[in-house]
Amino acid sequence: MPLHLAKEYGGWMNRKLIDFFVRFAKTCFERYKDKVKYWMTFNEINNQMNYKNDTFGWTNSGVKFSAFENPEEAMYQAAHHELVASALAVKAGHEINPDFQIGCMISMVPIYPYSCRPEDMILSVQDMHARYFFTDIQCRGHYPAYAKKCFRERDIR
Repeated sequence: MPLHLAKEYGGWMNRKLIDFFVRFAKTCFERYKDKVKYWMTFNEINNQMNYKNDTFGWTNSGVKFSAFENPEEAMYQAAHHELVASALAVKAGHEINPDFQIGCMISMVPIYPYSCRPEDMILSVQDMHARYFFTDIQCRGHYPAYAKKCFRERDIR
């Protein structure tokens, strides 16, 4: 995250960054369209799920989530802007060169259940939802049902 965009625009809390990012991505795609085939829009985008630690919000999104009344909601808002920017960049990239392979990189540490007891199994699946949130959206193109349920339960808009 360029420091100027974080300080001047509020990082990914500002929807204007979508256009900035797409312009940047197009510039890179055009410049290297015949030299690079594999692209990532964001590196380890899911690290910001730890919205209680400002380091992750700042380095991923240029946002200190603790500055907001609802830090979790702020994280999801910034993430939404990043996900839209990623989708638009992928679209632009494929228009520039249909052979581009464009994807995402997540930081992945799997959660294994403590035991085979149903309660432990359910907890591990629920914890994995947080791990898969960004990938599910980037690969499927929409918010999964578990995310929508989480938003409703926590009154996240």
